[in-house]
Amino acid sequence: MTEAFVDPVGYASKRTVDTQYRDALRSILETGEDQETRLVIADPKTGKERPATARYKDMIVMEYDLTNGAPLITERNLQKASRGAIAEIIAFMNGAQTLEELDEYGVPRIWWEPQITEAKTAKRGLKPGELGPASYGPIYHDFPTPNGPFNQVKAVVDQIRANPEVRTHVMTSFYGPLSFRAPGYEQKVVVVPCHGSFLHFRVNNGELTLKHVQRSGDMPVGVQFNMIQYTALAIMVARATGYKPRKYIHVISDAHIYENQFEFVEKFLEREPRPFPRLLVNENVASDAGSDVYSDIFAFRADDFMIDEYDAHPNFRTPTAA
Repeated sequence: MTEAFVDPVGYASKRTVDTQYRDALRSILETGEDQETRLVIADPKTGKERPATARYKDMIVMEYDLTNGAPLITERNLQKASRGAIAEIIAFMNGAQTLEELDEYGVPRIWWEPQITEAKTAKRGLKPGELGPASYGPIYHDFPTPNGPFNQVKAVVDQIRANPEVRTHVMTSFYGPLSFRAPGYEQKVVVVPCHGSFLHFRVNNGELTLKHVQRSGDMPVGVQFNMIQYTALAIMVARATGYKPRKYIHVISDAHIYENQFEFVEKFLEREPRPFPRLLVNENVASDAGSDVYSDIFAFRADDFMIDEYDAHPNFRTPTAA
């Protein structure tokens, strides 16, 4: 079957520059509060080890009208990397919880391999290469219940199809019983999920909105990818239910910039932003609004998306957490 990419949103031909993300970066950098973290670094002046500092704000809200483009930043080029981000959310939708399973969906090894060390997995009683039963994949796809695994993704799609008007189209990546870290609790996940803490899909007038509440966001690195991958999720759910995706609202509870990222953020802010691109989708993995049989949302792959009309500055690497 020949792939044909279509516009799933109805993007405006002339899109305006959106500065919400860079405004949030500037706000944190200039007026955020500093807090010591659990990470340890060598002080650049003394050479002695000390806790790394992060500058944060308690709440950032960004609301994107998708007709103005898919929120993929243009101050550095993420054309290639965005593919990995979309692959990751698709892998999690399908229940992936090991490095090998992430490989199958095209998730870059460099993103997770440093997090899944033998020391970390052994400490949490996990097998080498395992993210843990409280990681994104198992919780989205196989949420533990007394009656067995509960597939949140399928449930949301089923309910939107059957009762689009209700206000309970909700998913979460957070599973408390295996995520808390205190005496008497057992953490069974190498990295407690940061994004997807609360996902609320709303349908109104034939259009779908996704509100994404994220408990913690590394603004210069992770959040750039979270924006585009959850936009892709909104498009997938919309395509699987016969609605048009309209808005993506991103709420970050703890939005932070690590001290070793300050100069890179300043460099980022020196660049002029450009209009967002279009995120196109393979029309062969979709449904018609009037169809009685929706497309299988689990059939989407990263190859089914294409970034189009993307005018970005040259890429430069931003360091991860200190």
